[in-house]
Amino acid sequence: IQRELFMGCTSLEHIDFPEGVTTIDYFAFKGCANLASVLLPAQLEHIGDQSFSGCKSLVEITIPQSVSMIESYAFQMCDNLKMVYYNAIHAESLGDCFPASLTTVVVGPEVESVPASLFLFCDNLTTLYYNAIHASSCRFGLALTKVVISEGEETIPAGFVSGCSDLTSITLPASVDSVGNYAFEGCLGLRELHCQNPVPPGVGDEGVFYAVENCTLCVPIGSKPFYAEASGWSEFTDIVEEEPQSLASVPESSVSISVSYSVDGKPMLDDAPGLRIARGRKVVKY
Repeated sequence: IQRELFMGCTSLEHIDFPEGVTTIDYFAFKGCANLASVLLPAQLEHIGDQSFSGCKSLVEITIPQSVSMIESYAFQMCDNLKMVYYNAIHAESLGDCFPASLTTVVVGPEVESVPASLFLFCDNLTTLYYNAIHASSCRFGLALTKVVISEGEETIPAGFVSGCSDLTSITLPASVDSVGNYAFEGCLGLRELHCQNPVPPGVGDEGVFYAVENCTLCVPIGSKPFYAEASGWSEFTDIVEEEPQSLASVPESSVSISVSYSVDGKPMLDDAPGLRIARGRKVVKY
């Protein structure tokens, strides 16, 4: 999608991209204030500088697995953007891509890394649903208060929630078998760490629980002696046994492909370009 193609198009409310689109160039949808629904193409690789900046009606966006670059300010000034479904396997970012309004990020299972600067300045990002199974590097800012890690996750990456001083409780599923360096460093408010694996996961050699104080380690029934002697875990002075808790479910995106109609009410083919009506809104099929 070429630069500035729909810039300032305030009548645009929804867009479905055709298969094969790999680049959304800079300013492509900047200032489309009524653009409320965007379904990014599965082959997308590049999201350009300020490409969706000022799209004030967007409330959620899904980043496809194929994306390899998200440029600066891509979604800045999207003042109502609250949720990002992040599925990019290994993307690079120039930073400061998302607005301060963002509150929730859902990380998909195929993600291998999340750029350190991608969400760093999202001061209201309080909730993280983490499903990445083999991620080696992920950072999500310092404001997190709720982190849900899905069953199947094996490794907690280095520096995972480092510095998140408002995080009070977190649960590590039974599948977790290793915790990286500095994963919980500086989590000053952490009061409960629930570890569901009866075998203590291996922990890194450097600062995994640095400055974590007055925190209760909750472990499966019968496993307290193992944790009390395990490297890293033995730092906890308060270890209690409990029945495993059920893990919270992960929210799903509400954006999906729908049947669309021409402005005179006739059904349109999915690949037919032009102005149409979908979900009661004006749509440009590019």
